[in-house]
Amino acid sequence: MRERLTTCAGGQSLVEFALVIGLLMFIVCAAFDAFQMVMTQATVAEAASAAAHQAALLGGDDGPEGTIVEAARMVLASGLTTRHGSATVLVLCEEPCQRYQPIHVRVQFDDARWFPIFSARLQIERQAVRASEKDRSTTLSLP
Repeated sequence: MRERLTTCAGGQSLVEFALVIGLLMFIVCAAFDAFQMVMTQATVAEAASAAAHQAALLGGDDGPEGTIVEAARMVLASGLTTRHGSATVLVLCEEPCQRYQPIHVRVQFDDARWFPIFSARLQIERQAVRASEKDRSTTLSLP
């Protein structure tokens, strides 16, 4: 009689484990999904801030140098949950961009999620504004 109860209990544990493992895996994957979303939002905000800083130093849009976009891409490339190829950087300043005028930098990030629990794509947009520290107008050359 005692041996019979032990084998039944072993089968019951296996069924309980099979019922609980699905819920446990869902909770773990949802935690990873939430972690990716929070980390990506922080990284994209930092990329927008770095790009706005570079735009303020240059006094306007990128032009041929590409340093503003490069600053944002370096931050995104160093992020744990981001890649620089999945982002678009937009710099706006009234022409001609003069000193103390606001420069708007918008970083749009679109990438696939690790564990697509809530949605398949991760789309985040952050904007940073900083005052221009330099005039972008034409400079006068002295003879």
